[in-house]
Amino acid sequence: MIESKVIEKFMEENGLEPYDAFDVDGEFKECNPLYFNEDLEVRSMDLDSRNLEFFGGKTCLYRLLTGKDHVKHRITKDKKSEVVAEEKNMKLIWKKNRFDGQKITRLVLTDAYNENRAIATIEEHQLNESEPKLFYVYFTLYFGETISIVHPFKSFEVAKRATLQFIKEEAVERIKELTYITNFIDE
Repeated sequence: MIESKVIEKFMEENGLEPYDAFDVDGEFKECNPLYFNEDLEVRSMDLDSRNLEFFGGKTCLYRLLTGKDHVKHRITKDKKSEVVAEEKNMKLIWKKNRFDGQKITRLVLTDAYNENRAIATIEEHQLNESEPKLFYVYFTLYFGETISIVHPFKSFEVAKRATLQFIKEEAVERIKELTYITNFIDE
């Protein structure tokens, strides 16, 4: 039995609170995204959504605590930024801001020269406290065009996952276009 203090320390070191979604590398990556519930058990959002039991939860927790698997994102010390991906010369970071009293979270690409480019924005809207929060997503595409997803999301975590999926698909399309342009110029 793993003591709750050990799990709480691990969560704190990785900037996680109960029900914060996170991805892991290694053996359990096909179960991503994962989260800790209020009982400090590791759960899989994907399996939960299909009403399936996550039988590997204890093994996954052990692998995380022993360093065999790792949380793929981390929260920075200021608690306003979350690093999604980091390479030698680039970072993809969620940055939280307030603008005119409105909560805004931007997905920012930072390059080797420390230049930032916001590639997506999630805006939180709530008319009053009795109304549910809605999260609107806007994308800045490669050539500067801005588009948005028509319907808002009811959860910030779902909006984040949808944003990352769209950005991934958009990056693949841009690579195809740029490869075509490069090949056309080379001919």
